Amino acid sequence: MSVVASSNPPSKYASRCLPFLPAPAITLRLPAEMSLDLLMVAIVRETSSLIAAAATHRGARTSLAHLNDRLFHGLAQALHELGVRRRVSADMLGLVPRAYLRKLRRAEESVTDRGRCLWEVCYEYIAERRAVSHTELQQRFHRDDQDVLRGVLGDLRDTGAILTEGRGALATYRRPTDSELETHLAEAREGTEDLIWTFIYHEGPLTRGVLQQRGIKPDELDRTLAQLIGSGRVREEVTADGTLLHAVFYSIPVGAGWEGAILDHFHAVVKTLGTILKHPDEPSAASTYQLDLWPGHPMAEEAKELFREWRRRASELRERIEQHNQAVPPQPIEPMLLYLGVCKDVSPKPRDS
Repeated sequence: MSVVASSNPPSKYASRCLPFLPAPAITLRLPAEMSLDLLMVAIVRETSSLIAAAATHRGARTSLAHLNDRLFHGLAQALHELGVRRRVSADMLGLVPRAYLRKLRRAEESVTDRGRCLWEVCYEYIAERRAVSHTELQQRFHRDDQDVLRGVLGDLRDTGAILTEGRGALATYRRPTDSELETHLAEAREGTEDLIWTFIYHEGPLTRGVLQQRGIKPDELDRTLAQLIGSGRVREEVTADGTLLHAVFYSIPVGAGWEGAILDHFHAVVKTLGTILKHPDEPSAASTYQLDLWPGHPMAEEAKELFREWRRRASELRERIEQHNQAVPPQPIEPMLLYLGVCKDVSPKPRDS
């Protein structure tokens, strides 16, 4: 689906623009060869690629077994927020109303109790013991496919999650000590803090109960919130309905925890496109440009500098806005999301003749 200004002819260059114009000046064109079904399939494919990259980042092998229920629950909730009746939602999801309600209840129950893959269970079993022999692991996981088990152990070893001594049936496995994992543990703690901070900023105010529904363990949540509150990034508000968590400010510096930054980027893109589709009367815009470069291209450095200049100007503008806002009486805020992103496409494409 593309939204274009009706008075502008399409450009021959690789750019996609959703113009910053009110709805009357926009025509919505749905080419016959690009159906809504194809669009949704393409969105799922791109989102799946991002999920896979996040689930395997730095050697992790996070279980994805729970995503089916989370996807169903998320779609049902999003349709409800758009005012779609439950019977219609059930039909859109290919279910009769009674089956839809049963599946929705199961999904709500499983949101805080996600499935676990063999990789996670095997790692936890080894981590809880001083050392585990290969024979002991075979006995513990005798109901699982032994080829899969060997593959999991090899992957755990290759990613540094466990250390191995010996070979074959005589091998023993152990978890690295905290000192051996000190850097990794520090990065993990920082990533959790940034991620929870991002949740509170974009969706807040939130209660602790809502955050626990995301699958965060209570002790980890308490420790993380203590850090966020102690550093002044989050504040608590006691109300008749319970304690609410507010983000005092939000800014993840370049090079900090990647989890919060990824969610922040993804939120901005989805929010922009979703607003254009759901509220066409609102002033929203999006543009994408592909710059066809090659090694040694005379304008390659200029292209890189363009992004740096945009980011510098956006940072300066935000700082001036914040200084002004602090100097005047509080006003109802209407936030504007400005998203900047650049990447090098690692899949080389031949130059057109």
